[in-house]
Amino acid sequence: STAMAATLDAAEVHPVHYGDAISFYCDDGPGFVYTQVTSSAHVSIAVSVQRDRDLKNPAVAHDSNPGLKNVHVCIYQVLYPNKFKAQKRFRKLKERIGSTPKSQLNQRDLDDLVAAEKKYRAEQEDNAQEQKRQKGRHLEYGQVVELLHSFTNQFLSVSTTVTSQLEPSNMQIKLSDFGKKHSRFKVLPRYKVRSIGDKVMVGDQIQLESLKTEGQFVHCSRQLFRDKKIGEGPISTEEGSKELNLSATQSALTILSHYTPQRDHPPNAVKAGSIIRLYHREVEANLVAEGSFIEDEPVEDVHLRLRPVDQDRPRSLFPSTSAITYWQIELEKSSVTGEIINWEQRCRLRHVCTRKYLCLTQEHKLGLTDERDLSTVFRLFSVIQEVNAVCYDTYCRIEHAQSKQWLHALTEDYKRKSLAKAAKSETAMEKLEWDGAQLKQIGSSDVMNYDDAFTILEVEMEHVNILNYTAGMIPVIEQYIQDRKKKRTLSRRTASRIETALKQLGDFQIENGEPVKDRQKLLRNLRVIDLLVELLKLPLPENETDSAYRNHAMVCRAAYRVLEQYLVGNSRKNELYVAKYIPFFQGQIGKGLNAETMVMELVRDNRKIVDRVEESQIDRFVQFLTERRDYRFLDFLGVLCVCDGVSIPANQIYVTKKLLQENQAVVYLTECGDALEPRRDPRMVYVSEDSGRSWVSLADFAAGQDKNPSEKYLFLERQLDLFNKLCYGRNDFAIRVITEELKYLTWKEAFLCLTSNLPDHLRAKYCNIIIGMFIDVGENQSVLDKLCLSYIFNKVESKPYSSAANDPKEAITGARMDFFPDLRDWIQGFLNENGNMKASERGHNELLTEVLRLLHYLVGYGYYANVKDIEGLLTPMLSVMDGRNDEPFPNAKKHGSKAMAQYTEKMRFVPSENNKEVVNAKHMAMEVIDLLFNFRFNIRLERFIYEFRRVSSGRDTNPLRQIAAQPTRFGLLRMSSARSRVQATGIEYAALMRSESECKVLEDDHLAAFARAQLEGVLDESSFFEGRDLDLILKDLSCYQYDKMIIASMHLMSRYFSANSTLFDRAVQAQVLIHPQSIQTFHYVEKTLPTLRRLATAKMTRQQEITMGQILEAYTKKCWIESDTGETTFESHRMNQTILYNFGILSDVFDILEKKIDIDLEEYEGLREIFRKCFSLLQALARGNAVVQERLFQRLDRLLAIRGAEANMATARRSF
Repeated sequence: STAMAATLDAAEVHPVHYGDAISFYCDDGPGFVYTQVTSSAHVSIAVSVQRDRDLKNPAVAHDSNPGLKNVHVCIYQVLYPNKFKAQKRFRKLKERIGSTPKSQLNQRDLDDLVAAEKKYRAEQEDNAQEQKRQKGRHLEYGQVVELLHSFTNQFLSVSTTVTSQLEPSNMQIKLSDFGKKHSRFKVLPRYKVRSIGDKVMVGDQIQLESLKTEGQFVHCSRQLFRDKKIGEGPISTEEGSKELNLSATQSALTILSHYTPQRDHPPNAVKAGSIIRLYHREVEANLVAEGSFIEDEPVEDVHLRLRPVDQDRPRSLFPSTSAITYWQIELEKSSVTGEIINWEQRCRLRHVCTRKYLCLTQEHKLGLTDERDLSTVFRLFSVIQEVNAVCYDTYCRIEHAQSKQWLHALTEDYKRKSLAKAAKSETAMEKLEWDGAQLKQIGSSDVMNYDDAFTILEVEMEHVNILNYTAGMIPVIEQYIQDRKKKRTLSRRTASRIETALKQLGDFQIENGEPVKDRQKLLRNLRVIDLLVELLKLPLPENETDSAYRNHAMVCRAAYRVLEQYLVGNSRKNELYVAKYIPFFQGQIGKGLNAETMVMELVRDNRKIVDRVEESQIDRFVQFLTERRDYRFLDFLGVLCVCDGVSIPANQIYVTKKLLQENQAVVYLTECGDALEPRRDPRMVYVSEDSGRSWVSLADFAAGQDKNPSEKYLFLERQLDLFNKLCYGRNDFAIRVITEELKYLTWKEAFLCLTSNLPDHLRAKYCNIIIGMFIDVGENQSVLDKLCLSYIFNKVESKPYSSAANDPKEAITGARMDFFPDLRDWIQGFLNENGNMKASERGHNELLTEVLRLLHYLVGYGYYANVKDIEGLLTPMLSVMDGRNDEPFPNAKKHGSKAMAQYTEKMRFVPSENNKEVVNAKHMAMEVIDLLFNFRFNIRLERFIYEFRRVSSGRDTNPLRQIAAQPTRFGLLRMSSARSRVQATGIEYAALMRSESECKVLEDDHLAAFARAQLEGVLDESSFFEGRDLDLILKDLSCYQYDKMIIASMHLMSRYFSANSTLFDRAVQAQVLIHPQSIQTFHYVEKTLPTLRRLATAKMTRQQEITMGQILEAYTKKCWIESDTGETTFESHRMNQTILYNFGILSDVFDILEKKIDIDLEEYEGLREIFRKCFSLLQALARGNAVVQERLFQRLDRLLAIRGAEANMATARRSF
């Protein structure tokens, strides 16, 4: 021990301070105290046993142990003891309230929780301030410390209930998420050369005494872990390690310094052991490799992964968070030290995922190796050196120390090894490319090139922590797989511990009910996904009644749950990475492992996968349903019918035929009471599970299903979801079969279920059904999703939409809905009763969201044309939007509680499971308001144009002179009352004038007042937003910590305050059509555009592709002037171009071209033809049209990335 301490340089021997990062070398090992497992069910502290006992230098001993490939697994930060009483009380109170049924909670409990949390936050702040004050203070013998483990970010603690695994007479030492008395240790000298009160020095041998159990010391076991079964020993260590426990016998620990903060150190200096990114500035690429540290060889060699900065892709403006870009920098002399790295100092770069060193082979090729030889030593040279220390965000060039070669970016593409393997596969899923990033090779050059500069980027501590947590789960899974391959006995206790670890890993992917993509991608970067699949491929025991079968099946279910949570959030890259295993997963369906849920999540909203699902696979799931009514099979069929908001008609029709027509016995039946024999209560709906032989009321069937729904109830729910998805996108065949041919569901049933006293969650399902089967059908067309900017001169009305306003069953488009008055009245009453929201009532908030979605469709289709109906909607709808009215739970306002105050001021803005449903409802209400803004705009613009037509139709062609001659006829008497109001709008009517003579006429005060009066009349007729505090409500909504809320509220705020200026800006763009040919074009576009928009949101059949192609060809033809003989002259028709542009055709074409599909599939030959016709239309629209050319130029990068019609795109490009 003395010799070991003597090997330290004099400069390395210095006092230990609070805030220092240190490591412990145990002589009884001998080896370092470490752990590399983060599972709470497995974590134990171990002592690595030095293989070469002749090594005297602890740093060299560390480097000789291949198990310690990340220095942070043996690093601890010395902290001043934290206060923990408030934290302990808050934690226990939260656990107690969380385990108590809501019905048994009272207001006092919630107030206590709020007060406890407030004290806990204050205690945290005090602890942080105290750590700052104590940082740099010398640590003395006899003082108490807390030790924070760097790798797991947890506290070293003693257990008072669990004994040591190797020495049952001793207690276990573990890691804890929070500081407490169990994590406090007194520092004592090992020998008498030091005494209480002396400074603790680096190289000293110390003892750590537990403050919780005085007289008990940190101790290294004498026994070794040798070939132990999982669950009986800490799998964080390799075979041959010892266990650290708590004993009456002391063990000496040598303190080694990792890093001591110094005032003269630059704050952004790079320290040894830090994790960095190396970004090649010229190529705009990260230095990367792929693989896992449990694999012998990397999956992909070292290469450059391009990440160019793109203003249209905000993510590209920030550094990559992918772990394959992470490198850990170490000094050549030791991997234990964490001192500042200086320019030109010899160092090593260890790839974090593979934990292998970057090396340069004798052939001057970059690679990865486990060896610590001279081939792995590099030097960093500054491009612009300001200080000696290497700092973050500085440029460097990298030299190989031995060969004097410089890292050099090559122009050749890097070809993935995995692609070569996938090309040999016969399955379509394995051939899917999950990563479309452009890759380049990296090599070396004997000349230092000026442009080969790398930026050294810091990896934020948040990302380091989540990386370590995920990496700490890998040894657990790997050890389990190895034990199963060795056919070791699998006990219930062992399986339960693995299940706990997998549950923790799955829950780690979700935070506040939302998926965290940075955490999910780590499962891909570290190849945890592949490891889980390897676990799932382990053979199940043959005897299903055997305990080994049940135990392994329990672990498999936990593994599938991890995969499912990894897929939540619709990350295409995550889904495509797993897609290659789909054939295996399908073989696991029906075995009771919950593979169905994971496969459904995998396929959901991913066109590339859905397009490769064959009819035989659909047949298989239908067969499963005939054998066993499992709601998960309905879920899978549903995700095949609608993908990312796009209907798949072929799958919808096939599922309708195979399931609803050919296997009717599988489906639950529902009927109104008066349609049954014998007749029953006509106000109730009944359900039958046995094809109509017996019936039970739906209310009784759904009673008590809110908290713990039965399999039968879930089957009914998923059946309703499937019905809706079969009809989505106006699938006339499915709608006819369900509502008319087989009458699975009628309007009367659906409306009765929506309005009856059923569980809110079930009512929400029926509300969605009403939209898909009875609203979004037939002649109903959305007219308010776009602004109307083209008008026929003779059809402009003084009271726009008066016909629809007077007839409650008629829409603006002329479509009729006989049941709309009843539906309108119910919606009005429902909203009046639900003006404020309770966050805890998630089911009711979901229902409110669906009702507002239904309202959105009705408003968009033009059924709310009566201003009184709109004004009636606004009051309760704005109340729903106003978060200041919300409560955390029912009757919270009556109590005036602390919980209510904290919720109003803070908690309602924070993402959570309850707030998610509240936010969804408010966001849907804002979308309805957005449509009403469009409605108001259309009314005002048409009235404005009507006044123009009325004036221009007089005898005098100059409207101003006509006004001057007949002032009374045009309402001149209103001028005095109108003056102040119109001046407040800031609108100058003179801006509409074009000639000097007209401007002179405006100098007359009477004429100016008349213009203001007329304008006031136009604005007053549709001022239903005035006096409702909409601006205050939107300002409050912008405080919610949800992106969609901020975007929507700011958008509406902008529209609210710029309404008048937008009206006149768009009036300049608006058209008043007089010529018969222009009117004909207007009617054709008005008639066909809804069809084109509907087809754009579906995976088209061949006939639908033909229909869309004909529409696009007609639009293209109308953009060219025809000769007298009827031939196309290819001279631009400006009027028709403007008509199409005003109808929003550009956005529709962009939507068609930017479909997220695999365009190379043979089945998309028809869509490639559609793409070609889209580019022909863009060419025709852009020819000679500066406005269209500007729009296309702004989107040029995205257009150039479209594949499938490259020749037509190049031709169209010449026009803009």
